[in-house]
Amino acid sequence: MKKWSMTQNLSFLKQLEAGICYFNLRVSSKPDEPGYEVYFIHALFGHRVQDGLSDIERLLGEHPKEVVLLDFNHHYAMSEEHHRHLLATLYEVFGRKLCKVSAVEEITLDYLWENDYQMYIRKYFERLREKQESGRGADAEGACMIKTGGALQVLVFYHHPSAETCTLLWPGSKIPAPWANTTDPHKLLQFLESTRAERVHCGSFHVSQAILTPRVKTVIGGLLRGLRKHLVERNLPTIMTWVKAQKPGRQGVNIITLDFVDLVDFASSVIKLNDHLLPDQAVT
Repeated sequence: MKKWSMTQNLSFLKQLEAGICYFNLRVSSKPDEPGYEVYFIHALFGHRVQDGLSDIERLLGEHPKEVVLLDFNHHYAMSEEHHRHLLATLYEVFGRKLCKVSAVEEITLDYLWENDYQMYIRKYFERLREKQESGRGADAEGACMIKTGGALQVLVFYHHPSAETCTLLWPGSKIPAPWANTTDPHKLLQFLESTRAERVHCGSFHVSQAILTPRVKTVIGGLLRGLRKHLVERNLPTIMTWVKAQKPGRQGVNIITLDFVDLVDFASSVIKLNDHLLPDQAVT
């Protein structure tokens, strides 16, 4: 099962060091575990979310011009208390590095680097903690806005109603990630082309998921080989040819995801796509 649940070989830190800056995240509580801790999950449980976030924050502290996008798009077995715990954890770990929701067109690297203060609602998160610990109601009324030094380095997207009132967490509608749900690389590329063309009408970030999804019969047919050897490796050349042919910008790709990014020159190829842009052209 582990061979089919793993989609990356590298840790957060190794991926960040390799140039990866977007993370598609699924989280869950553990059955019958007391408290409100949440864990990363993809068929099997992974590390505590707080530990992974702390690793990311540590690298961001060492590299103040790095920017990451954290997309929490699947939540399993999570009560409202679990969500409040996770929201409070995000604030505690990243604090002033969080970028508040804005017009997508405004979010350029220059905007993030030159924004020498972050306004955030400290009392909002304090009340989340209070509600979790005491069981009393809490809302954002009376929240105080605070200025603090430092660049903005983290955009968090949270696909759940519990984050709707927090201006520091971007709604899921701001980062659509269409899913091809196919094992056929040619159907995948056709899907990526058609959904990329729709991006111009969205006013949002956009994720091109250049990944193949195994069916039950795919898993049975390659049970011992696993996702990497049975499905991913043999199709990487076709997918990477598509990646290297793309152009970024309003009419092109924005964010691209790939399984097992260490097997090919994925990060450097995506970064190189920016050479197509004019020096004075802002891109999101």
